[in-house]
Amino acid sequence: MAMKFVVYCGGKWEVVDGRLEYVVQADSVRRGFETSTTVSYSTFLKNLSESTGLQNITRVSYKISNFNDPIDIVDDSDLTFLSKIGETNPLELFKLYVVEDQVGSSAGSSNFFKCPDLNANVFPEDECNVYNKSGVTDNVNCPVGNKSQFYIGYIFRNKQEMKIELGKMCLSESFSYKVDRSSKTRYEVSCIEENCEWNFKAASRESCDVFYVKHFNNNHTCSKTQTYPHMRQANPMVVGSLLVEQFKDSGRIYRSTEIVKDFRIKEKVNLTYMQAWRGKCNALELLQGSSSSSFAELPVYCYNLEKVNPGTVTQIRTDSESRFEMLFVAIGAVIRSFVRNLRPLIIIDAAHLKGEFKGTMFLAVGMDGNNQILPIGYGIGKSEDGESWTWFLSKLKECIGEHPELAIISDRAASIQLAVRLVFPRSFHGLCCRHLMVNLRLPSKKKKGI
Repeated sequence: MAMKFVVYCGGKWEVVDGRLEYVVQADSVRRGFETSTTVSYSTFLKNLSESTGLQNITRVSYKISNFNDPIDIVDDSDLTFLSKIGETNPLELFKLYVVEDQVGSSAGSSNFFKCPDLNANVFPEDECNVYNKSGVTDNVNCPVGNKSQFYIGYIFRNKQEMKIELGKMCLSESFSYKVDRSSKTRYEVSCIEENCEWNFKAASRESCDVFYVKHFNNNHTCSKTQTYPHMRQANPMVVGSLLVEQFKDSGRIYRSTEIVKDFRIKEKVNLTYMQAWRGKCNALELLQGSSSSSFAELPVYCYNLEKVNPGTVTQIRTDSESRFEMLFVAIGAVIRSFVRNLRPLIIIDAAHLKGEFKGTMFLAVGMDGNNQILPIGYGIGKSEDGESWTWFLSKLKECIGEHPELAIISDRAASIQLAVRLVFPRSFHGLCCRHLMVNLRLPSKKKKGI
């Protein structure tokens, strides 16, 4: 796989308006460069020098759009890090900043200019009237002294990201906005108070999904004291993006009631329980992915599971239209432990799932000498019927083989009895004492009224 770069040379790094920027002379040349993601650092420098004609390279850096400071490439590990970014963004055109030798002039000299940043305004004057007399984009460094992170010419990756960031600003500043115009190329909003001058306008190029700030008046002429208890901007996407950091701690149980309380204290916003719950679901989806995408990656998961666990058996059953029906998984180490060391006893049961797609989880476990449970095989199916149990037990039999003294324990489900007779006809099938006790317990007699 190849990575493509725009190479900036003939400059150096200087602090400009409180930020580290790459400054170049007016006659500096930008070159194109392409390299493989598998080359070493020394080969990378050699190819860069030969392709661009640069000599005595002392520093090579790049920038990521959501990280202001430059990232240096000094060894193979740094190049590997950049290569991984390139592999996940195969269509990305990266900017590479090269320093050859110390440049004599300073950054404040009239012969030097700040190199365009990854988040600089790249739109022509007729689409974004933000140029001053010197031809430099107005308010480029506005976030340093502005309460808001937005400024004229600020670029969002897509419309969805822009709406999320706007919602975050509304929550932090305790106001709501209304949408005046929304389309594929325009997005205009204003303060929900009629006489307030606050407004925001953004536009996009038809050739891409990128949105940029075209006009932004961040001055409120309303009192901003008329806050609404349940803000319309507190949607699942905004709330979820604010909760992502809290849910990175997998050991914490963060309930919706706690989210409501935390938002009331930190953001001064009263969320409803459902707003908190939907935001929680969105945050988990941002971290773990959606259920649909997880199903799509199931073959990859099974392949990796078999690769790193020798002897592991996985099987995915689909219908005639290649839609998911059932899954069976048995870990190789557990199969070997059951066959060689455990007593010939298997306990089977099923549990109903409560996720987005529902379904039933099938489980077969064994017991060691200390009566501790060892999961031999597990799977997922649509429902607990005879066909599902027969398929699951047939796959289990392929893993453990035929055993003359095998005993299977389950509840009194008719589907299990049918499947055991078909798949393990010579095995003993017993019923769980706990289930018998619950099912045979007589209901208490109600006293009849006189």
